Amino acid sequence: MIAKNLRSAALAVSLVPALLLSAPGPAVAALEFHCIESSRYKNLLQIFHDDPSTFFSYFNLSRRPLPSPETCRALLVTGTIAPDSADALLGRVIESRGWLAALYLSFSGTNLEQEVAMAALVRQSSLKTYEVRGPVYFYQPDFVVRWTPAVGKGGFLSAAASADPSPLDSSLAAFLRRDRALKLDPKRYACAEGCRVVWSAGVNRIHNLRSGQADAPSTTDQTIERLRSVFAYRLDRGRLPAADDPILSRPWDRIPTTPPAIATTLRKECDAEITVAEALESRVADVFTEAAGKKLTPNAVSALVPHLNALKRSGVRLQQCLAAAHENLRLRSFQTHCPKVCSRAELLGSISKSGAEMLEQAGTL
Repeated sequence: MIAKNLRSAALAVSLVPALLLSAPGPAVAALEFHCIESSRYKNLLQIFHDDPSTFFSYFNLSRRPLPSPETCRALLVTGTIAPDSADALLGRVIESRGWLAALYLSFSGTNLEQEVAMAALVRQSSLKTYEVRGPVYFYQPDFVVRWTPAVGKGGFLSAAASADPSPLDSSLAAFLRRDRALKLDPKRYACAEGCRVVWSAGVNRIHNLRSGQADAPSTTDQTIERLRSVFAYRLDRGRLPAADDPILSRPWDRIPTTPPAIATTLRKECDAEITVAEALESRVADVFTEAAGKKLTPNAVSALVPHLNALKRSGVRLQQCLAAAHENLRLRSFQTHCPKVCSRAELLGSISKSGAEMLEQAGTL
C-alpha cells in the first residue's frame, strides 16, 4: 500500500500543510491562457449557417443576445501552476459570461491548494476538459461531430449515399477545413502532475492517445499522488473511497469520460433519445446476426441499410440532445453564481473553501 504513514487521520490532516510547503517549486510558476482562435464564436457561427435561429434551436436555448463574436469557446492552458492560477482561471470564466465551454490542458507543476480550487471551479462551471498529450493537437468543436453520409440502397458507394444525416454536416465540413492546430511548445505538450486533477474535474473529459515521446517518469511524492486520486474520487462521487479501494491506484487515463453524477443528469435529460438509440442498436445487431446466418448475401446485407440509417439519424438526435443538455447546464450554472454581476472575490473564496474542504477530507483517508 502507498503511504503507510497516512494510517492515522490526524496525522494525514497535519501532513497536508507540510506537503504544500515541501512540494517541489516550479522553474517558472505561471499559467498561460490562450484563446483557441477557431473556437471564437465568430468562427463557430459558420457551423450554424451564420443563422442565430439555428444556433439557439440546436442548443435548445431561449432567444437571448448572442455571445460576443470575439468570445472564446475553448482555451488552451499551458505553463506551470502558480499561486494565482485559480484566480486567473476564474477571471477567464467571468469574462466569457458562461460561453466558455472547454479547456485544453497542457501544463504541469504541483500546488495542491490551487489544483483543487481550479478543479472545484471547473466542475462548478460545467466545463469540459481535454488532456493534451502530444506535439500535434487540433481543436474539435465540443458539441458536434462530422457524420458520414447515409447509406444508399445500392451500398456505401451508390449515388444515393449522399444525404447528410445532420443539417450541420455540410457547414461543419467547411469549418473543419480551416487551420485548427493548437500552438504548442514542441518541448512541452503534456498534462502532468496537478494538471490531471483539473482535467479530472471536467463534466466531459477526453484524454488523447499519446502522439509523441513518452512523458518523463513523475518524481512527485506518492503521498501527493494518493491525495490527488482520493480528491478526484471524492469530487466525482461525493464521498471518500475505502482506504484499500483499488480504484486509488487506477491510471488516470482510465477515468471514465463522464462523471457519474453528470451521466445521471444527461440520462435524465435525454432518456427518450438514449432509449431509442439502444433499441436501434439491438435491432441492428439482430439483423446483422440474421445476415451473417445467410452468409452475408447481397439481399441480406441490403436489409441492414434502413436499420443502419435509422441508427445514424438516432445518433444525430442524441448528440444534439446531449449538446443542449451540456449547454443549458453550463449557462444555468453561470447565471446561478453571477445573476447580475460577478463578485470575483466571493467566488474565489467559495471555490477555494470548497476545494480545501475536499482536500482535507482526502487527507483523512
